[in-house]
Amino acid sequence: MELTQAQRHHQRLFEDFGYLHIPGVFADDADWIIEEYERVLQDNDVPLQGTERRGCSNVIEGSARLCTMIDNPVLVEALSAIMGDDFNYLGSSGELMVGDGMWHPDGRFPIVRFVKVILYLDHLTQDTGALRLVPGSHLQNWPGENIDTQTRWGISDHEMPCVSRPNAPGDVVLFNQNTLHNSL
Repeated sequence: MELTQAQRHHQRLFEDFGYLHIPGVFADDADWIIEEYERVLQDNDVPLQGTERRGCSNVIEGSARLCTMIDNPVLVEALSAIMGDDFNYLGSSGELMVGDGMWHPDGRFPIVRFVKVILYLDHLTQDTGALRLVPGSHLQNWPGENIDTQTRWGISDHEMPCVSRPNAPGDVVLFNQNTLHNSL
């Protein structure tokens, strides 16, 4: 199948930078998605307020209604452009982020491409915890572990050269899991 112009655009951005930000994919559905998400977390004894990072696996699979998101045409089009029409869905998790993280890739996958899909349920900016990514770092073969930026480069986590897009409930970010990223 030949890619559409939009798919070619998605593919070029993702190949070069290692991520793709797609605003508003689920904006019209944000209210019910948040309700279902919170219900699944509560069903898994994950407190919705806290002082530490918490989460659970299989959040989407915990709700028949959340499972419908997997077939969203905008999401499927972007993933098809990045992964090919025969891409596989491997599962979900839900995270409540608190505090700073460390710079890291999610693994080291030199042969098979793994793409993480993040759906935002809050308004976030770089200063309030939006995802930060180092463009092109997916091409540099980083080990799949946390990186101490002070020891390695003599800079703080906040000084790391990166991009961070403001996002709203319903925005989606897809990124190659070899891409260095963090949330501060």
